[in-house]
Amino acid sequence: MREKRGSIATETEETEKRFIAKWRKHFDENRYFRFNVDQGLQSIGLDEHKQKGAMESATDRYLVNQAQKNRVRDCIENLNLKQSVYIVDFS
Repeated sequence: MREKRGSIATETEETEKRFIAKWRKHFDENRYFRFNVDQGLQSIGLDEHKQKGAMESATDRYLVNQAQKNRVRDCIENLNLKQSVYIVDFS
């Protein structure tokens, strides 16, 4: 199962590289965010929901890092700037 987990991680990293290449402008303008817990989840598979506590702990450790706090803040600010593409006229 470890080999499969490794291939899933590699696949998502390759997908990210292709996405950034295609949407470079958004990446450069700080409009693309990917939050990826890189330590503490290596032994937990996608189907192992019973290890929720371990996943939460690893995620908490990831998010307390100041660099991640800054990225989350930037992401929130970016979402706050988003305007609806729908025009709602209630008159």
